[in-house]
Amino acid sequence: MHVNIPRLTGFIGVDLGQSHDPTAIAVVRRLRFLVSRDVQQSTPTWTEERPTIFQCGYLERVPLHTVYPAIVAHVGRLLERPIWKGKIDLAIDQTGVGRPVCDMFASAGLTFTGVMITGGASESSEGRSWHVPKMTLVSSLQALLHEGRLHIQKDLCEAAELVRELQDFRVRYTDSGHLTFNAREGKHDDLVLALAIAVWRAQKQITRTQFVNLGNWMAR
Repeated sequence: MHVNIPRLTGFIGVDLGQSHDPTAIAVVRRLRFLVSRDVQQSTPTWTEERPTIFQCGYLERVPLHTVYPAIVAHVGRLLERPIWKGKIDLAIDQTGVGRPVCDMFASAGLTFTGVMITGGASESSEGRSWHVPKMTLVSSLQALLHEGRLHIQKDLCEAAELVRELQDFRVRYTDSGHLTFNAREGKHDDLVLALAIAVWRAQKQITRTQFVNLGNWMAR
C-alpha cells in the first residue's frame, strides 16, 4: 500500500538587534513528502518521496531601539497565536546580546535553541546552545534558493528587503585563508540571519518533531 503524507513543521528564527540593527523575525514551515508502502505495520517505515521544501510565510523587523523585554513579550505573543501554539519551534541568535537577554526568554517560559554565530567552519553544541558558522547559515539559504526549495511569500512587507539583503552578501577570503560571508559595508543582514536561523533549525533534529495541520498557517 502506497501512502503519501506531507508533514509540516513550523520554525521561528529571531536575529536580536542591537543599537544600530533592528531585531528581525522569520517564520518558516518545513514541508516533507513522505511515503510508505508498509503502513499495515505498527511502525511503518517512511522515506522521502521528493526533497524537503522550506516556505517563509512571515517576516518582520521590530522597530529599532525596542527594548529587549518588549521583544521577549512580542515573540511570546507570536508563539501564542492559535494557529502556531504548540506547533512551532523557536531559535534565537545569541551572538552579540549574550546570556542575559536569553535568560529573559527563559524567564518568560519560552523554550528555544540558542545560536551563536561564528566565523569558523564547523558546528558544535552544548545543551540547547549551538555554535554555527555564518558561512553555513548563509550558504544553506543560497543553495536552497538555487535548488528552488526555499519559497518566500511575495506579498510579505519585508520580502523585497530580504531579497536586497541576500544580494548584498559578499564572499571573501580572510588573511588566514578562510571564506567569510558578510553584508556589504553599511548594509543590514538581520532579515537574512533570522531566515537562515529558522531554516537551520528546520534542518536540525534537536528536539522531538511536531507536525502542524495543513491549512492557512501563515500570518497575515
